[in-house]
Amino acid sequence: MLGSRGVEQVLFEALFKDMQEAVVLADPDRRIVQANAAAEAMFGYTEQELIGQKTEMLYAATADFHKQGRRSFNPKAPSSQPGYRVTYRRKDGSTFPSETIGSALRDGTGAIIGYLGIVRDLSEQSRIEACLHDLYAVSTDQQQSPGARIDAMLALGCAFFKLPLGIVSRIEDRVYTVAHVAATDTGPGVGDQFDIGQTYCWHTLAADDVVAVHHVRDSEIAGHPCYRTFQLEAYIGIPLLVDAERYGTLNFSGWQPRQQPFSDADREFMRLFAQWIAFEISAQRAFRQIEAARARAEAADSTKSRFLATMSHELRTPITGVLGMIDLLETTHLRAEQAGYVRQIRECTQGLLALLNDVLDLSKIEADQLSLELVPTDVADLVRSVAATFSAAAAQKGVAIEVRVPETAPLVETDPTRLRQILLNLLSNAVKFTPQGQVTVALETDETRGGMGRLRLSVQDRGPGIPADQQERIFEAFQQADQMVTRRYGGTGLGLAISRRLARALDGDISVSSVPGNGATFSLALTARLVEGAALTTAAPPGANPALPAPGQSRPLRLLVAEDNNVNAMLLDAMLSRIGHRVTLVGDGAAAVEEATGPDTYDAAIFDLQMPVMGGEQAAQRIRAAGEPICRLPILALTADIVADCAQSCDLTPFDAFLTKPIDWQYLTATLTRVVAERETANDDGQAHAPQRPPGGHLPLLDRTHLDALAASLGDGWVKTFVGEAAQTLADLGGKASDETAAGRHDAAADHLHSLKGTALNLGAPRLAALADWLTRLITGGDQPATDPDAATRRLFTDTVDATVAALTDIADTDAVQTQRQIE
Repeated sequence: MLGSRGVEQVLFEALFKDMQEAVVLADPDRRIVQANAAAEAMFGYTEQELIGQKTEMLYAATADFHKQGRRSFNPKAPSSQPGYRVTYRRKDGSTFPSETIGSALRDGTGAIIGYLGIVRDLSEQSRIEACLHDLYAVSTDQQQSPGARIDAMLALGCAFFKLPLGIVSRIEDRVYTVAHVAATDTGPGVGDQFDIGQTYCWHTLAADDVVAVHHVRDSEIAGHPCYRTFQLEAYIGIPLLVDAERYGTLNFSGWQPRQQPFSDADREFMRLFAQWIAFEISAQRAFRQIEAARARAEAADSTKSRFLATMSHELRTPITGVLGMIDLLETTHLRAEQAGYVRQIRECTQGLLALLNDVLDLSKIEADQLSLELVPTDVADLVRSVAATFSAAAAQKGVAIEVRVPETAPLVETDPTRLRQILLNLLSNAVKFTPQGQVTVALETDETRGGMGRLRLSVQDRGPGIPADQQERIFEAFQQADQMVTRRYGGTGLGLAISRRLARALDGDISVSSVPGNGATFSLALTARLVEGAALTTAAPPGANPALPAPGQSRPLRLLVAEDNNVNAMLLDAMLSRIGHRVTLVGDGAAAVEEATGPDTYDAAIFDLQMPVMGGEQAAQRIRAAGEPICRLPILALTADIVADCAQSCDLTPFDAFLTKPIDWQYLTATLTRVVAERETANDDGQAHAPQRPPGGHLPLLDRTHLDALAASLGDGWVKTFVGEAAQTLADLGGKASDETAAGRHDAAADHLHSLKGTALNLGAPRLAALADWLTRLITGGDQPATDPDAATRRLFTDTVDATVAALTDIADTDAVQTQRQIE
């Protein structure tokens, strides 16, 4: 019979030998007295090689040996010790991480008789932790697309399993398609297809779980067609479920057998791997759906824009003819009764045109097709001009218009056409609703920090007022305060809706304050950049004054007119001839080019943009490429299309000016006089055609739609990296382009400008891209002789680069992409 002491000894030895973890027993001097088989396998020593040696031989670092001696292996250490992690060294010199539990062994008196260490190899756990860390880094890298992240994950899987081939397959019916692949050697390519029965994945799908074979030749699937065809010796695969539906498989394989069978940890990790891959495939699907939806929306917007452009042209063209014929009719001898009828026809036609413009403006705003042309503007002068427009009509009603503007008002960068449109709407309503008394138009200005100015325009009437519950409703399209207003005063209710949207596009807003019975005050508040030393934009736009110029008001010119509409052609001929000009009419752009390059010479040309055979823009380009002196012919663009942003098109094409239908004859006459004089001056100075009129002032500095698309595809992490780096790239390219241009090295400057344009387009900086493109064509020539940009153009380029870089830097610093509406 064994005594209790003997039983304890037997149990200890049994446990000691059979434990899967390495166990090392040492004496009080930390010399090894015993080691189990697991310790021999872990460290690579035999027990005989270990016995008598200090445990220091097992540590990768001597410092760790001494540290643990002070901590765990000393007389003062408690018997039970918490586990600690340390790196050990094998006999072959390789190291491995471990977790060790150390315990002091004591006799009945409490004296230490030795130490026991239980060691667990953490190599596999550390390998898994490292791979998980890398997987997390890949999955959160929002600068990569979902597809790129899947490829990166497959590469990590190949490294983890030490296999050269990783595949994500898409399986439909019996067709196995390679959707993603990572290969360190030759292998199948994306899109390759196989019968599922020819792949090991047939077994994976049948098992509906992980299938792993470390040496196929020695396994039960050695006769599989995949082995006969591809000689793949190692394989681990798992079915992929994406959005709760079977998608295909995830598998890793190799042409050499693995030295060790796949472990349970490998299988568990494969299940985890499949979840990560499935999530990315789901994200990839969602991304593609978003892209497809965006493409459909853009196509719908494009269709709507084309429809609006067509409707604009088709409706405004006949109205141009009607108004023009009214102008001609009024120059004939009419009885008083007939003159009254003509005035009524004009008022009705102008009302129809105003309604058409409102509907098209609203449609353009809703289609996000509104473009702004920001130029230095004297707002005080603009206010006085608009008030003068209504003074006669107001006086007929017994209403006075009082204008209150500062004696000296700063110039601001804004869109004078849109600002005028807002003020015309507000003042028109004020005069209409005021039965008698006074309408007051006031301008207040205030300079803020950062070179910005705050403007407040108010229009106060003496009308019936607006109830508080109706004050927001009147800014909705087709809405007025009540039906009595519509019956008494008329109108569609579009003016205020359009005005508010225009105001917000200008970085401002419109509000109203009113007490029923005491009139109403409409206020426009906006913020704009202050401008110093710039040319003013105060001239009235087309349509401001429809009066027919008197004969002899300008010197007679020889004019070439291309217009395909017979009524408008007859109208242009009659009106221009009555003013005193000699007109040659042609019906399309091809005929215009033939006439302009023929033996006859012309002082200027007027081309309709939309004509059969050849449009006006293409015809103008042909003339510009015809050589001296024909290329210097002043050419005016004429169109009824107000939606397709012809002003922008005019900036980027060889037209000297831009005219819209219905034609404002005073404006046309003044424009003809100006462009002919400018061209004659340029000819005297020996300058070739290419007036330095940089484009893009109406374009936003940064395009919010493009930035949102980047944010959606790249994620929030792109803000502090991609945008910040790109801003620095723009600054560097802009500086180099400026230096090379100033030095006259045009080829080098053009290279920098080309790179700058591409970077700006990728970032959604349309104003800078348009300017870079224009400068490139200016200094390289293109269809016309090369020209050095003047000082004002170079300064504009530098300012635009600086403003774009500052805006991008602000985004990178504040993560403002998700909240900023649009940077102008």
